[in-house]
Amino acid sequence: MQEPQSFRRSAAFFVLLVGMLAVQPFSTDFYLPTLPSLTQALRASPAAVTWTLSALVGTFGITQLFVGPLADRYGRKPVATAGYAIYLAGSLAAIFAPGIAWMIACRMLQGLGMSCAFVVARALIRDLYAPQDGARVMAHGLAWMGGVALFGPFISGLLASQFGWQAAFVALSLYSAGMFALCIAALPETAAHRNPQATRVGPLLANYAHILRNPVFNGFNATSAFSYGGLFAFISGSAFVFLQRYGLSRAAYGLAFGATVAGYLVGTVLCRHLLARWGMRRTLLIGGSVSLSCASVMALGVVAGTPSMLAVLLPQIGYMVAHGIVQPVSQAGCVGPFPRMAGAASALNGFSQMMTAVGVGALMSASFDGTARPMALTIFVAGIGVASACAFMAWRPNLQPGA
Repeated sequence: MQEPQSFRRSAAFFVLLVGMLAVQPFSTDFYLPTLPSLTQALRASPAAVTWTLSALVGTFGITQLFVGPLADRYGRKPVATAGYAIYLAGSLAAIFAPGIAWMIACRMLQGLGMSCAFVVARALIRDLYAPQDGARVMAHGLAWMGGVALFGPFISGLLASQFGWQAAFVALSLYSAGMFALCIAALPETAAHRNPQATRVGPLLANYAHILRNPVFNGFNATSAFSYGGLFAFISGSAFVFLQRYGLSRAAYGLAFGATVAGYLVGTVLCRHLLARWGMRRTLLIGGSVSLSCASVMALGVVAGTPSMLAVLLPQIGYMVAHGIVQPVSQAGCVGPFPRMAGAASALNGFSQMMTAVGVGALMSASFDGTARPMALTIFVAGIGVASACAFMAWRPNLQPGA
C-alpha cells in the first residue's frame, strides 16, 4: 500500500478519484432514459417515478451529515469501502423491483453508498492538496468524470431499448463491484489527523455550527447549491420533455444529454485555465455570469413559445459550461478553511446541494405539465442564485478560502 504523498501521483489515485466522483452522474444520468419505461413497468405516474430521483439525492444529502464525521473519525478507506458495498446491494436489489416503493427504497440505498464515495473523494483532495491546488485537481477529476459520463445516457438508452430498464442497474452493479474491489486493493488511508470526537453529538453539532458561521463556506456553499439546483431541474425534467414533448428516441435523448455533459467538460477545462490566470474569485464571477445569461436565454425562449428543442438544449449546454467552471471552485473552497474538519465541511456542502435538489424535484413533480416551462423557469431562478452568490464572493476580497 502506498504512502499518501506518493499515492497522489499514482494512476490508482487518478482512477479512484474519477470513479468516486463519477458515482453521482452514473446514479442520475445513466438512469434517465429508463424513466418513461418505469411508468409502465412499475405502474406508476411520471410524478411518482420522478420521486425515485428525489429519494436518491435526498438520501445522498442527508446521510452526508453522518458520513462526513465518520470519515473524519475512522478514516477515508473504511467509509469508501462500506459505501460501495451498500451501493452494490441497492443496485442488485433494484433489478428485481416489483413496484415503485421497492425502487424508491433501492434508490435510497444507492444514495447512502453514493454519499460515502463522494464525501471521501472530496476529503481525499483536501487531505493531499492545498485549496488552490485542490481546485485544479477537482476540476481535472471532474473533467475526466464528465468524459466517463459523456456517453452514459446514450449507452443506457441503447441498453434499455435492447434489454429493458433493468440493464441500467446491471451496469451500475458492475461499476460498484469494481470500485469496491479497487478501494480494498489500492486506497491507502490519507487522513493525517483522525478526530475521535467527530461522531459525538455535542462536538459534531459544534463543528457544524463552526462551519456554518464561516462566511467563506457560506459563499462557496450557496454557489455550489444553486448551480446544482439548476442542473437537477434539467436532470429531473429533461427525459419527459425530450422523449414525450419533442418525440426523441432514447438514443437521441442520450446524445442530447451527452451534449450537455460535453458543455460541462468544456467548463472544467476552462476552469483550470481561468484559475491559473485569475484565481478563485474572478473565476467564480465569470462562471456566475455565464450561468445567469444562459438560464435567461432558455427561460425567454420557452416563455415565448419557441417550438424548437434547440431553444432548451443550446442554453442548457451553456449553463453546463458555467457549472463546470463554478462547481470545482466552490467545492474546493468549501473545505479549504477546515483541514481538520474536511469531511464535515464536505458533508454540509453535499447536504446543501442535495436538499436544494430535493426542493427542485418536488417543485418539478408538482408543476409538471408536459411542457418545458417548469424546467426552464426553475433553471432561471437557479441562475439568479448562482450569479448572486458568485458576485458576493468576488466582491469580498477579504474572505480567504484557506491555506
